[in-house]
Amino acid sequence: VRLTESGGVTVEDPRITSKLGGNGAEVTIAAIVRNHSTAAVRGTLRGSFGNQSFERALQLKPRETSTVEIP
Repeated sequence: VRLTESGGVTVEDPRITSKLGGNGAEVTIAAIVRNHSTAAVRGTLRGSFGNQSFERALQLKPRETSTVEIP
């Protein structure tokens, strides 16, 4: 896992969970994003797992912390 951050937002506790079923595995990627600034921010969380890429637009209020889950 490689993380890069910019501005006053950090990405914390990244994790990948899988659930096995009859049709293979269901993978969920999750992380905590934290806005350390006193201003609202917008950004994009991007990443990849194997050959699958993901992208999630984010908006965080001042000092807000949110858990992002990508199925």
